[in-house]
Amino acid sequence: MLLKDQNPVQRIPDSHEITLKHGTKTVSALGLDPSGARLVTGGYDYDVKFWDFAGMDASFKAFRSLQPCECHQIKSLQYSNTGDMILVVSGSSQAKVIDRDGFEVMECIKGDQYIVDMANTKGHTAMLHTGSWHPKIKGEFMTCSNDATVRTWEVENPKKQKSVFKPRTMQGKKVIPTTCTYSRDGNLIAAACQNGSIQIWDRNLTVSQ
Repeated sequence: MLLKDQNPVQRIPDSHEITLKHGTKTVSALGLDPSGARLVTGGYDYDVKFWDFAGMDASFKAFRSLQPCECHQIKSLQYSNTGDMILVVSGSSQAKVIDRDGFEVMECIKGDQYIVDMANTKGHTAMLHTGSWHPKIKGEFMTCSNDATVRTWEVENPKKQKSVFKPRTMQGKKVIPTTCTYSRDGNLIAAACQNGSIQIWDRNLTVSQ
């Protein structure tokens, strides 16, 4: 039997806690800035709310609330490594980047859904699943979508993705990536797919066939 100080659950510093009320619908996304001073929450109510722990009073209310993606549910929120930008992924085909106060920095372009080869479109053509910032390069991030692609982007160039990666089954058929991430050094891209596979690419490839 584990002693109290050996039990990892008992070592969690939970002597003080508060309950933050985002809204009445499902909370589907959380993002904590690198300093731990601010939290963003997103939900099925389309809202993104900003919480500042240092400036919070006894009401524990968010200091800002907005709907950056209009009538789309929020799926993922992630602060950049420097904490000055937030990647917002919703049920639309276009990811957004906002600054730490909620003002829009960029919106990814929507691709042409009538082009057969998804590598030839400038952006996603179907609902997004998630996104992730590059761990080393400021302003680079990636997204994955129901259009069966993973795309990398640069904040400075919202009109076209940087690279396109296309997951495939063993038979060469399209498969949808449900989540994606960079390796710790940022040189590899990994996607987990609907068929149970995990597929990995060299980030420096231009297009994966």
